Amino acid sequence: MDGCKFYMRNSKSAGNQFCQVASLVDEHKCHRIAHNRQAKTTWLTKKFAHILKHIPDMKPMGLIIEVVDRWGVKLSHDQTYKAKRRAMDLIQGVGMDQFTHLRRYAQELLKSNPNSNVVVQCAESNEGHVFERIYVCLDAWSSTNSVECECTRGATPLHEASIWELEEEIS
Repeated sequence: MDGCKFYMRNSKSAGNQFCQVASLVDEHKCHRIAHNRQAKTTWLTKKFAHILKHIPDMKPMGLIIEVVDRWGVKLSHDQTYKAKRRAMDLIQGVGMDQFTHLRRYAQELLKSNPNSNVVVQCAESNEGHVFERIYVCLDAWSSTNSVECECTRGATPLHEASIWELEEEIS
């Protein structure tokens, strides 16, 4: 930069792995440049995933401002958009994995608790099944309390057709 007196010269002696500062003028008149080409998409994806879990609707411009505030790095819009898209894929992929585990959990409940009711209710969407709720009534609870299992309060009753469809999907 013009007018900046900062200067540093270092040297490395033969047979030594370390550099030593030989000359230093530590007077800056320039300011730090925030552009950083080393902020790679993989690193940004991991950082954005933590932010986007809580605020999934955040726009790329909001992420750019957040990154400047947190790490002092200025990103391009394209770089931010690409990292956000990958972070959202990562977050949504985790959700799909958890949905798979939920279905296995329902199977295990039915296997280990015969005569129990376990229903995983889903809705159809363009991306496939979307989890809505799970209903569990263990046989041990209903027989001890002499009560027949019903849907939880405030929830609309599950129709028999949807229950059978879900039981077929689970098994």
